[in-house]
Amino acid sequence: MSDDLGLFGEGSQDPAPRRRTTRRERRRARKRSARPRRRRRMLVLALIALVILGGAAVYGVRYVQKLREVPDYAGPGGAGMVVQVHEGQSLSEIGAGLVRSNVVASLKAFTRAAQADPRIQRVQPGYYQVRLRMSGAAAVAQLLDPAARVGQLEIRGGEQLDDVHIPNDVTVPGLLSTLARASCANINGRSTCVSAAALKAAMEQADLTDLGVPAWVADPASRVEPGRRLEGLLLPGRYDVRPGSSAADLLKQVTEPSMARLLAGGLPGSASGTGYSPYEVLVIASMIEREAIRPDFARVSRVIYNRLADG
Repeated sequence: MSDDLGLFGEGSQDPAPRRRTTRRERRRARKRSARPRRRRRMLVLALIALVILGGAAVYGVRYVQKLREVPDYAGPGGAGMVVQVHEGQSLSEIGAGLVRSNVVASLKAFTRAAQADPRIQRVQPGYYQVRLRMSGAAAVAQLLDPAARVGQLEIRGGEQLDDVHIPNDVTVPGLLSTLARASCANINGRSTCVSAAALKAAMEQADLTDLGVPAWVADPASRVEPGRRLEGLLLPGRYDVRPGSSAADLLKQVTEPSMARLLAGGLPGSASGTGYSPYEVLVIASMIEREAIRPDFARVSRVIYNRLADG
């Protein structure tokens, strides 16, 4: 076709059609544009993680420090009181008792102080003067102080209830006087002493079964002279009584373990076949112990039974 009118010159040719981008190219473009945003997001997340980890580390350190802290009172303590160490108790059991009584702040405070002084392993059962709110170290030192031990009572064979006065103005203390001394402690400036007279009055007025005396002893003993009702019932040995107790309670703290020792020794069963009641056998045994030495016990016993048989 001729181009006489000049309609189809060079400059009038149609432009080349635009090439379409492929799907892969579009994905690549999106990835390129997303990279800066992703980097910023990762940076923000990393900073947040660092803050969280830092906070957790601080909390963890404080938590561990708190766990390692041992609650403990400071100093020698305040108001006085008396506590008991029982036979066979471990250091942990002793410490737990002190915690319950508010003597020490924690078991750990006591056991940590105890580990520093091996002498505490030899602490004896009994009663001790201590104070409320003592440090663990002060409590250990107090238990090791001989002056803190109170309430110790030792009964020797042949002792009588009342004092014995002999020539030259010499007085041999009786069991009631010995028990009166054992009742003494000084708590916050107050004496806990119970007099021998108060102990004797309590013995004369009390129901013997209330003092821990079994019926096979209480029935015949209650019919003797009131001032001698416990004569022969308090066996030789060592006892612990709690200062601050009433007169009746002090007597019970001795008579109950005495009666337990009688039972362990065979009474009342061993009296069968003798022709005498268990209480009469106990009276005879008390006379023998009062008048003879141990190697002669059997011979003196034989003399007594022979004379009783002869009337």
